[in-house]
Amino acid sequence: MKHSLCCMAAISAILGAALAGCSQTVDHTIAGGIKSALPNAIGQAKSYSVIVDSDPLEAAKGNLRKVTIVGEDVNLSPQLLIDELDIEATDIKADVRTRKVKSVGEVDFVAQIGQDSIDHYLAAQLPDSSQRQEKLKVTINDHTVTATVLVKALGISVPASVTGTFGVDSGDQKHMSFAADKGSLSIIPVPLFALKIALDKINPVIDVSNTTVPVTVNSIIVQDGKIIIHGQADLQDGLVQNT
Repeated sequence: MKHSLCCMAAISAILGAALAGCSQTVDHTIAGGIKSALPNAIGQAKSYSVIVDSDPLEAAKGNLRKVTIVGEDVNLSPQLLIDELDIEATDIKADVRTRKVKSVGEVDFVAQIGQDSIDHYLAAQLPDSSQRQEKLKVTINDHTVTATVLVKALGISVPASVTGTFGVDSGDQKHMSFAADKGSLSIIPVPLFALKIALDKINPVIDVSNTTVPVTVNSIIVQDGKIIIHGQADLQDGLVQNT
């Protein structure tokens, strides 16, 4: 009896090890397929890493519980460079043999944008854009941002720096606008109406409606000298078409 139990335990251990090894092979295979698709599915980047989290039995069928993607210096659009892009995709189904992704479930992302990327984004705007015309400069502070614009009043243009933060336009969740602090508005030595006109012209400051992968923005905060964007992405078409 003891001998039979020992044999069963040994067989179980061998099968478990085999399944684990098979799962790791499948994870690595599909992760490689996803990684190779990311430059076309999301955008060119300095680097991408892909980690797959799956159940061994489900992995053998090509069903992945979660895929974590981390991108460094990601070109989300020709103008918008993301310093770090963290993506968590769930419920991915793939063909184990071909590494081709068949479907993607929910995709959440966190994008971090630093000062150099903001400067690059604003400089890349067309010359006739309101941001370029108003000579907008955005300075990222620890927990706020400062927008410097040209305010035109009484025939002259005066640069004015206003402290505030960024908010998401609720209408489409693809545009991010600067909102000035009321206290900051009151101490600027220019007519308030002229300052408000200048600020209205520069919004939205950041536009993600033309990114390679469709995204919606839920929230945006300023922290530790970075703009941090939380939202969802649609990776279905990008991964299915490019793997």
